[in-house]
Amino acid sequence: MTEAYSQVAWDQLDAMEASDPHRYADTLDLIEDIVDEPGGARATADVLTTPHGVFFKNFVPDRYPLAVFWSNHPAQGPRIEAGFPHDANRS
Repeated sequence: MTEAYSQVAWDQLDAMEASDPHRYADTLDLIEDIVDEPGGARATADVLTTPHGVFFKNFVPDRYPLAVFWSNHPAQGPRIEAGFPHDANRS
């Protein structure tokens, strides 16, 4: 099984926990949903296709434009790649 978080995601979450515990808690709630029910999270995600693969983006509820970017590998499950503000109206 692959690691559930990239190093980028770990670093971002550590910084968020130190600077804004409420935003951190809201982000972890979304991450738990992604890890527990990736199919449901995928149904509401934006899909990003890159040269490195397919990634999904879900916005943290009530925290727009904060989004969690993640990937899902059938044999290994979801992996949280990053979490940062992302304006849905900009590329």
